[in-house]
Amino acid sequence: MAAEVRWRADTGPFSLLRRVGSTLLMARSIHRSVKRLERDQEDESDEDEDEWRERWEQLHRQNAQATYRHIVQYKGFLAKAGQGISARDGGIPQPWRDEMKALQDHLPVSGKEEIQKTVRAELGKKVEDVFDDFGYKPLASATVGQAHQAVLKATGQKVCVKVQHKGVARMMAVDLRCIEYIAKVAIRKHKTAPDVTPIIREWRRASADEVDFLLEARSMSRAGKALQRHGVDVKCPVPVEGSCSRRVLTMEFIEGFKITDTERFPPNTDMTYVARQLLEAFATLIFQEGLIHGDPHPGNIFVELRGEKVRPVLLDWGITKELTKEECYHTARWVIASMSQDRTMFLSAGRALGYTLTEHFETEALEDWMTGCLFMFRDTLPASAQAYLFEMLDDRSRSEEKEEKQKKEAAEHEAKEKAASNPKKKRRSAWVYSSAKDTVTCTKSKKKRNSPRR
Repeated sequence: MAAEVRWRADTGPFSLLRRVGSTLLMARSIHRSVKRLERDQEDESDEDEDEWRERWEQLHRQNAQATYRHIVQYKGFLAKAGQGISARDGGIPQPWRDEMKALQDHLPVSGKEEIQKTVRAELGKKVEDVFDDFGYKPLASATVGQAHQAVLKATGQKVCVKVQHKGVARMMAVDLRCIEYIAKVAIRKHKTAPDVTPIIREWRRASADEVDFLLEARSMSRAGKALQRHGVDVKCPVPVEGSCSRRVLTMEFIEGFKITDTERFPPNTDMTYVARQLLEAFATLIFQEGLIHGDPHPGNIFVELRGEKVRPVLLDWGITKELTKEECYHTARWVIASMSQDRTMFLSAGRALGYTLTEHFETEALEDWMTGCLFMFRDTLPASAQAYLFEMLDDRSRSEEKEEKQKKEAAEHEAKEKAASNPKKKRRSAWVYSSAKDTVTCTKSKKKRNSPRR
C-alpha cells in the first residue's frame, strides 16, 4: 500500500534541483511519446479508428502510471495536481483519472519521530503531555499532512490530529513553479493543450494558506456554523481551541467512511437526500456565505454514521476562496446562464467576474464553453433533462465530425485541382558546379558568388 511509504523531506538545494530536473524529464518523455503517436497516426491515417483509440488509451495508461510513480516518490504539490486530475470528470483521458484515484487518500506518511518533533515544536509540549492513546499509524495521509486518532488529555475528548509533513511548504513552492513552466511549454507544443496558467496562479495563492492550519481551522469553523445556521444537514469538524497551530490542527473525531464507499451505506439509505444535502451545502456556502471549498474531491467528503442514518461531512478546509456579495451574485448569474444556455447572460456574468473576453471567444469558442459548463452541472439536472443534454451533445458531436470531414474533403479536392492546373516541370539541378572557374552557380537565384575550390 502507498500508505506504508515513508515521507522524506529532501529540501536541500541539490535535492530540489534533482526534483525539478526529474519532473521536467518526465514531462518531456510524455510530450515525445504523444508527438510520436500523433505522427504515426498522420502517416497511417487509413488504420481502423478502434485500433487508434486502443493505442491512445494504452499510451495514456503508460504515461499515467509513470506519473503516479513519480508523484509517490516526490510528493509535495505534485500529489495535489494528481488529485485534481482524478476528480476531473471530462477533458482528461479516463486512464489518467483511474491511475490518479489512489492519490485521493493513499500517500506516503511521516514517521513517529517526525510527528513528535512537529507536535513539540508547535504546541510546546510532548505528544504524551497533550494526548492520550495517540495513534501513530495515520488514519489517512494527504498532500500537506496526515490525520491521527487520539484522546485529548485535558478533557478526555476523542479527537483527530492533523500533523503537517516536514518541509512540505518549500516543496509546494518549487512544484508550482515547475508545473507552471510545463503548462506554458505544453501550450506552445500542443495545439489542443488548455491554458491552465490562471488556475496555477490561483493554486499558488491558495498554497500559502493551505500550509497554515490556523487559517484552515477558521474556515472550517465558519463553514460549520453557516451550515448549521441555514439548517443544512451537512457537518464540518469542530476545531479544538488551544490545541491548534500553524502545523498542528486538532478537531473533533467523526466516525464514518469516504462517500465513494457506497457498500458501507446502511440499507434503505436515501441517496437522493444525501446528494441533495451536499448540493445544498455547497450552494449555501458559495452563494450565501461567499466561501468556496477549493478541494472537494471524494477523499475530502466523509459520511458520518448516526445509527441507521448518515450525514455528509466536509473535510480539509485548507484551500478556500472568499467571494464578495457582488461576486456571489454574478457567479449565480453565470450558473443560471450555463444551465439555460443564455449567451448574453453568460458573457455579461463573465465580464462582471473579471474575465477579458476576446472577439474570437465570443464568435468561435463561446458555444463550446457554454456546453462544457452545462456538462459540469449535468448531475444537478433531473434525469429527463440529463437524457436531453446527452442527446444534444451527441448531435453536436456528430455535426462537428461531419463538418470536419467536409472541410478535409474540400481541402483535398482543392489541392488536387491546384496540382492538375500546375503540373510540375522538370527542374535543373539546384546547384551547377563549374570546373573551369572557381564559382558556384545557383539556378534558383541566378546569382554568382565566389567559393573556394573543393
